[in-house]
Amino acid sequence: MSFNNHGRFKDHTFDETEAKRLLALPGYVILGTVPGGNSLSAVIELSFAMDESMERVLFWFVRPDMKAENVLKNCERYREMFSKGGKEFKIWDVRDPELPIEINWEEWLWAQSYDDRKVSGVRDKFRGRNPQFKMKEIPG
Repeated sequence: MSFNNHGRFKDHTFDETEAKRLLALPGYVILGTVPGGNSLSAVIELSFAMDESMERVLFWFVRPDMKAENVLKNCERYREMFSKGGKEFKIWDVRDPELPIEINWEEWLWAQSYDDRKVSGVRDKFRGRNPQFKMKEIPG
């Protein structure tokens, strides 16, 4: 098998090393709650706008050629913008053990995988930016 310029195998999969590297990238998500509420929404990126979702979350990952503080500044700008609607939004590090959601990393890796039929070279840009999430189970 050969790699394309995205570090993916031509058969659309990642090798185990590349998948581990991608999953180890630092990154952030922005989650919002209504004060006193018991549900979460997340900021997502559409093609030409930002919105909220209760099932997908924008993963702001920090590539090796980026500075985390620049990514955090961008997150903060969107956190402030979305917080104006009466909800409280918070920026979470995806590696934080207290993160209240579980992200579907398998779907994210699938969406990031190579597809030579696409101009972008990735299989699904929307899912690659906005993986699914669900609330974590509360032990008890």
